Amino acid sequence: MEFRNLKKDFKTINFIIERDSKDTTYKFALLRSVIETIQEFDHLKTETENKVSFPLGILIQKWIFYYYPLLEEEIPQKHGSKNLAFAEDLKEIIDYYKDKGGINALYSDIRRGSIPGEIKGKFLKLLKNLKSTITDMPMKYLGKSYFNKNYSIFEYNNDSKNIKHANKIDDKFLIENFGTFSIPKEIYIIFSYLGSFINGTESILYKWAEFSAKADKKRKLTVEKVLDRLLLYPEDQRDVSLAQKVYKELMKSNQKLECVWSGKIIKKESTLNVDHAI
Repeated sequence: MEFRNLKKDFKTINFIIERDSKDTTYKFALLRSVIETIQEFDHLKTETENKVSFPLGILIQKWIFYYYPLLEEEIPQKHGSKNLAFAEDLKEIIDYYKDKGGINALYSDIRRGSIPGEIKGKFLKLLKNLKSTITDMPMKYLGKSYFNKNYSIFEYNNDSKNIKHANKIDDKFLIENFGTFSIPKEIYIIFSYLGSFINGTESILYKWAEFSAKADKKRKLTVEKVLDRLLLYPEDQRDVSLAQKVYKELMKSNQKLECVWSGKIIKKESTLNVDHAI
């Protein structure tokens, strides 16, 4: 791959991470799941001259286990009052497993193909909802701000089976029944070699925290605890005295100052807060 093309592809990935819509966490979940799929299931890929394809069912399963602990703790994943498209379906599964072993029990049931019959229909509904969410939302729109067209990076190949019921839901069922998705070969190569750094699992900060946690012999530190401390950094107190002096002089000369937050006129020097004027 030529350097100029590699540079262009890096620029594309950086742009969609930083600039594409962040109304929900779908974008992050899609990028994370695709990177992990490439690195863990490379033996399941199919290739053409310009595209590389993987089973969509792998992403669906990963999304379940990304969002299970987040929804269980009611950690917001979308701006505003609306829920994620599949939140209600997943919460039903979370509630079912609440006193049955939680996320680990669900994972074990999928691996063994032993989803209980009483929730099998609900679980199949969740899988279908996740398939629609992934293909109709982040796959469709990710990269549109850069390329000005839908499905500009990820492409759903529209090759899933018509599933009405399932006798056994396991890894094989997910891989064989929910079709495939494709990405450009150049993006596949970048995700293959550098995806761990994009995800953060091989980042300098993560490795630093991991090393520190393993080196600790007394307090049983976790990687998360060390990361929290590594991300703590001092901030300078802003010197606002000069700004306050300037605005007070303006007020004395009968200049109107409007609060940028409320739109109200600041009438007294005693109520002047610089952050409300700038």
